Amino acid sequence: MTTVISILGGSLYRSIRRLPHAGDGNAVILCVPYRATAEKTGEDQTVSLDHDLRYATKAEWNAGVEQYEAQRRCTSQVSSPSNGVVAEITARSSAAQKIQLFRSLFRGRDDVYAYGFLSKKTGRVGYAPAAWNEWMTLPNGKRVPTPSDQRRCKPLTDQVLLDHFTKRDSQFHNVVGLYPLSKDSKVWFLAIDFDDDGWKEEIIATKRVCENHGLHPIMERSRSGDGGHLWMFFSEEIGAAQARKMGTALLSEAAQKTHIRFRSYDRMFPNQDLLPSGGFGNLIALPLQRLARDAGNSVFVDE
Repeated sequence: MTTVISILGGSLYRSIRRLPHAGDGNAVILCVPYRATAEKTGEDQTVSLDHDLRYATKAEWNAGVEQYEAQRRCTSQVSSPSNGVVAEITARSSAAQKIQLFRSLFRGRDDVYAYGFLSKKTGRVGYAPAAWNEWMTLPNGKRVPTPSDQRRCKPLTDQVLLDHFTKRDSQFHNVVGLYPLSKDSKVWFLAIDFDDDGWKEEIIATKRVCENHGLHPIMERSRSGDGGHLWMFFSEEIGAAQARKMGTALLSEAAQKTHIRFRSYDRMFPNQDLLPSGGFGNLIALPLQRLARDAGNSVFVDE
């Protein structure tokens, strides 16, 4: 019998029964934690179950299954292909292949993500964690945001990323924000943010210092077009504090060698050394969003 695995709250679960829901007729999935060991082939061999039962709605379960399958494809086809060579991705590659490559680089929390919205008060883009139960109704009928400790967050799926790359929502709901910090305060990348006047000179100076140390960062023009991000990707997770110390050292060296005052430097992502209690840490908007690309922004650039 085929074992169906889903990612719920960042952990793996196996379904054991579908229960009809009396309210709307939709199935509720009864599941248990899943643990697997693998032989050299990488195939799952054994399953160990404990007694921690969990219930998931059909929508939550299916989204988690999609997330799990996407991770498996990414691991087998991009990060560790069977022939030892990363397949070349071109304009003619499938959307799935392009998303796999993107996910192999821009890695963060995939059990939660943030979506954008246009603030009526400021007219600027804000972000909020995507959740299945984002709003709740009080006994008096008033709808209010669900408290953070009661939210059931949506996972970052391939479809969410595809919408980010392709859709032009004027309310920015398809803009995806990634949370870089893992639950144990580790990261797969460091991004240095430069804003306002002088950002090009400063980001290039920092990039050249990185290259002198054998690093190969990439530059992205920001969504607004008035700044940029310098991205550095790691081959394995490292502590956020270690990544931030490296970023500080690179910026200091760039300032010393060029005598630039680095007034456009804004912040680093991750923005914290440790994951805040009860939170996700600062998010960073992912590049290549369609609306921004239409304006020539949120794209990778050369010097």
